[in-house]
Amino acid sequence: MTSTRSWRGLTFGGDSPFQITQEDGLEGSEVRSGVRNLPRLHGATPGSHFAEPRIIVLELNWAADTPAAAQTLTDQLLAVTGPSETSLYEYGIVGSDLTERMVRGRVSRRVLPRDQASEAVGSLKGRLVFECPDPRIYSPEPTGIVVPEFDIGGEGFDWVVDWPVDAAEPTVSYGTAVNTGNSDAYPLIRFAAAVEVGQVTLTNLTNGAVLDIQTTIAIGQTLTCDMDALIRVTGDPIIHISGASRFADWQTPRIPFALAPGTNTLTFTHDGTAGDVTCRVDWRHTSL
Repeated sequence: MTSTRSWRGLTFGGDSPFQITQEDGLEGSEVRSGVRNLPRLHGATPGSHFAEPRIIVLELNWAADTPAAAQTLTDQLLAVTGPSETSLYEYGIVGSDLTERMVRGRVSRRVLPRDQASEAVGSLKGRLVFECPDPRIYSPEPTGIVVPEFDIGGEGFDWVVDWPVDAAEPTVSYGTAVNTGNSDAYPLIRFAAAVEVGQVTLTNLTNGAVLDIQTTIAIGQTLTCDMDALIRVTGDPIIHISGASRFADWQTPRIPFALAPGTNTLTFTHDGTAGDVTCRVDWRHTSL
């Protein structure tokens, strides 16, 4: 395979000694069976159609000039692939077209059989099973925009020399967030206040999502809304100012704010005057 994978600093495929003979589970997905709408703390994500955790099976082989050298490679593999109950790491994916993606997971099984070839020749093979409680596949680097204030201007009249009087045209501003994946992306949203305000609202005109927070944001404070932490149930604060929860100030219905696949048109309003608050939205392109 010309494409490569990475796990905790170790590379598989490409020019690596660890060659990929087969990978299963990255492109496939499964819908949950039974009524299990709520995830565990590190459980599956209640996303579109309640997707099951993703199970990736990676078949490898590697060889060296001597059995001792092959064992050195094996030791490198052993050092980073021990099964883990809780720790999630990035399973890095670089396609043959150099497109980069990643999925969060942990090693749930490691199989390294021994035979005559491995003992005498130094040719080994193995299987790694990655359990990914969050089945989504993400871009490795987040993308972000600053959403301008949705401003209705031109109040009153512009008086001119010649009658009749011309009414000033209203002006509005939108933000555009493009999610190049095929599944909803759940962004990190931050409202930074230059003066004290009491309400901020972010609306996605594309899918109808509304994030309405009615709380006091003092001068210099930033209100953080972590929709990724909410949807993955990580235990991290969701609506907060410097770690102090403001979840109760999130107005109902408290539906996770999502960016749909494709282009999303966003509007941002607040109860202060123009320029009081900055709204930044960061997300990862997301696929299932």
